[in-house]
Amino acid sequence: MHDAPGQSGEAHWNEEAKALIAGLILHTVVHEPADRRVLATVRDKLTLAPAGFAALLTDMQDSAGAGGLIARAANRQLGKSDREAAGVLSSAQRHTHFLDSPRIVASTAASDFTFAGLKGSLQESELSVR
Repeated sequence: MHDAPGQSGEAHWNEEAKALIAGLILHTVVHEPADRRVLATVRDKLTLAPAGFAALLTDMQDSAGAGGLIARAANRQLGKSDREAAGVLSSAQRHTHFLDSPRIVASTAASDFTFAGLKGSLQESELSVR
């Protein structure tokens, strides 16, 4: 996520949305079974009904995973006024809307490499998202 030229007024919302998304990614990696550790799960969490999302944040607050970063992300969101929290959630949903595409979901559902394999490789690696 970046602030497009002339959109610096969105910086707060973008930064807070990034923090929320990062917390949800960490929660997914730490607490979901292996087959649900995908970006589509993060999108599912971001689009829960309000009561479900509130319950998720409460669950995240109780997490000691990721060195406490999951709980911090939840606390950060829960510490906001209702209006600000809604704006942050809306921004996070906007930034992950592409994950509603069945093609994107399919292409991010599995991987044929490991980060450990990339780290030990002398080959160049490139990631392209279009």
